[in-house]
Amino acid sequence: MSENIEQGRRVTSIKQEVSRSLERSSSDGRSTGTGKKADARHQKTCDGYRKRLARIQQQLRAGYSNDRGNRLRRQRREMSQALSRECLLR
Repeated sequence: MSENIEQGRRVTSIKQEVSRSLERSSSDGRSTGTGKKADARHQKTCDGYRKRLARIQQQLRAGYSNDRGNRLRRQRREMSQALSRECLLR
């Protein structure tokens, strides 16, 4: 029981650190013209990852051979990692 409480505290502290980090990154001077362009470019990249991930998911649902399924799952994993790394954790 005490382990669960301690784990809950760790999760809460991690969430707070992530929130503070996100707040700092959003207020680090992105209000300039180049910051807006960079934000637009970043958003376009993230949208591209989401579209590609959706297309791969659709292909997986449609059916596949064993080799093609392995390739699609690898692509899905890579796209998901890229999306997380560049869009969600930023």
